[in-house]
Amino acid sequence: MSLAATSVWATVFLSALVLGRVIYALYFSPYRHIPGPRVCKITRYWTLWHDIWLRRVEKIHEWHRRYGDVVLIEPGKVSFSDAVSTKEIYGASCGLPKSRYFDNFLAYCHRSVFCTLGVKEHQEVLKRTIAFYRPTSVFKPAMLQPVRDNVKKTLNQLARRTKNGHVTLDILIVCNSFSFDNITRLVYGSELCTRTIEHEWCYERTILAEWMTVELWNNLLYNFPVAHKVIKAILSYCSDKPDFLAADDKLADWNIRRVDAALRKPADIAVDSLLHVLSTAKTPDGEPLPKSLIAAELLDNIHAAQSTVALALTYVLWNLANCPEWQSRIREELSTMPLIEDGPSAFNSLQSAPILDACITESSRLNPLSSGRAERVVLATRTYNHIVLPANVNLS
Repeated sequence: MSLAATSVWATVFLSALVLGRVIYALYFSPYRHIPGPRVCKITRYWTLWHDIWLRRVEKIHEWHRRYGDVVLIEPGKVSFSDAVSTKEIYGASCGLPKSRYFDNFLAYCHRSVFCTLGVKEHQEVLKRTIAFYRPTSVFKPAMLQPVRDNVKKTLNQLARRTKNGHVTLDILIVCNSFSFDNITRLVYGSELCTRTIEHEWCYERTILAEWMTVELWNNLLYNFPVAHKVIKAILSYCSDKPDFLAADDKLADWNIRRVDAALRKPADIAVDSLLHVLSTAKTPDGEPLPKSLIAAELLDNIHAAQSTVALALTYVLWNLANCPEWQSRIREELSTMPLIEDGPSAFNSLQSAPILDACITESSRLNPLSSGRAERVVLATRTYNHIVLPANVNLS
């Protein structure tokens, strides 16, 4: 057979495969009845394209406005936007396990609380730390004072920069340092925590600066790890930076070394730290937790803080910067509150600031921190919002 004939038959064969896939997806697939863009019923790559370019949340929001509360975003994955279904999916009694997407967050070959898939397993590992994060534990003066100290350090730093003629500020870097120092104080204790706010050229501050770049590339890593590895190698070579996109590895190495040093002197571990809680916890067999598992839990808490507190503060400050009138209203509200000896108002007073609270809430609405990837798996055929979903569908 000639080359031309082979090419023709190959084209016909591939076209038939594509056409068969399209017909099956649109007319015979178990997902055909679920509202959503036609292309999303055929392939997962349209959603992945938007995910890689950091537009996934905005695009899914657009689809919800067009198709309603239930949208098929790719074969086998459904997004919900109504409150009732969300409560059913994520409620304590739902019993839906997490999807394999959470495998991306394994650390030191261990599953932390965040990436434990099964409901029962999650409840078991959560017992180790749930008491530590209760409001009665966290909102104690001894726990809040370090946060107040970091607030003052941050404000002083911003004042110095403004006085020195800085017209603009990269507020994300400032919020990252503030969040990092607070969470490391909580998980490691006062002796082992970082002080990146006042030490602008420390090693940890370098990791934070590089980490912001890593975050931009993580969606490619989660979806196409081989492509991420190739691109990382090419950009590292071209930029002559062998450690390009290596901040996650640096942080993991830094964390395990800190844990290792602390566990060598257990008597010196701060009793009000998460490290102390985990170092005294036991496995179901009555054995101490492995060092790598302790490190995984601490690293998970650090990641969580940077993905919530730092971003939330950045968005709030950005939105207020664009709304000077609300800045003035917040200043007026705070000026009526009594100050305490070390400067800022007491935490209890700030909780009773309705204008400040409303602005923070509105900022969270405008810029939600959720990635939309809190996926759960339907284990059996089930109906949500009058839509029947087959088993093994991922919900978010």
